[in-house]
Amino acid sequence: MSEPRAENIELLCPLHNKDKKWIWAGIDPADWDLVMEEVNGKELGVREKDHLAAESEAVFANGSVMLTCGLTEIADTTWSEVNAKDITPRIDRPKSYTEAVESLKNILMAQGYVAGATDLRSKFRSTGKNLNDSKIKFHSFVSSRGGVPTTDFWTDFPDEAYTDDEIWRIVVPKAHQILGFTLH
Repeated sequence: MSEPRAENIELLCPLHNKDKKWIWAGIDPADWDLVMEEVNGKELGVREKDHLAAESEAVFANGSVMLTCGLTEIADTTWSEVNAKDITPRIDRPKSYTEAVESLKNILMAQGYVAGATDLRSKFRSTGKNLNDSKIKFHSFVSSRGGVPTTDFWTDFPDEAYTDDEIWRIVVPKAHQILGFTLH
C-alpha cells in the first residue's frame, strides 16, 4: 500500500444493507471529520482505492434526506425547523431534479397529517408562492454541531444539476443530511 492519503484510500464503515447483511460502506473524505466524531470506538475499515473502488463510487447510495424550506426576506434567509433526532419530514434521496420535485409535491400537497411537516408546510405557505408556478431551487448544507447537521451554512445546487441527472446525483446531500428548497 502506498502512503495513505484521502486521494488513494477509502474509509469504510460496517452497515447492514436492505437484506440485513453486513457490508462495508465507503465514507466520503469530506465527511471523515464528522464520522470520526461519531465513531466512539466503533470499527472502521481502510482500503486502498483501485479502479473497482472508483467505479463503485458511481453507484447511487439510497437513503432518506431531511427536508427544509427556505424563506428569504430582504437579505435574511430562514429555514423550516430540522431536528435530526426528532420527526422531520424526509424523502428518499432523489436521483434527479424531477424526482425531488415530485417528492416535494407529495409532502406539501398531501391531505392530512404528514409526520414532521407542520413547520415545513407553514414556511412554504409563508413564501406566498404557488409550487406549480415557481422555479424550485435546491440547496445542500455544509454545517453541523456535535455531528448533527444544521441549516447554518448552505450551498446552492449548480444550474447544471437541474438538467443533468449525473451532476444532480453528485451534489444531492448524502443520506441523513439536509436537502433545502426555495421558491423563486
